[in-house]
Amino acid sequence: MIDCYRLNPMEYLSATSCRRNLSGDVCAILRVHAFLEQWGLINWQVDPLNIPAPVGPPSTSHFMVLADTPAGITLTNPFPPAYQVC
Repeated sequence: MIDCYRLNPMEYLSATSCRRNLSGDVCAILRVHAFLEQWGLINWQVDPLNIPAPVGPPSTSHFMVLADTPAGITLTNPFPPAYQVC
């Protein structure tokens, strides 16, 4: 992976291109790529505009979960002693 990156250090070396050119366990290749990228051994000279955006589901940070309990579980004492309403 490092030798492949050094052939063209201005071009982003993706995990997909590494996967296509290496044989072995896919998860191990992805972990090694992430490790090398984290420690700055690959993709450190690449222009930030050329780095692809992470692919994944859209953020749901604007939702607020009020209660996440199964229907059969209920609170026995919803107000702690310091917050009881008289």
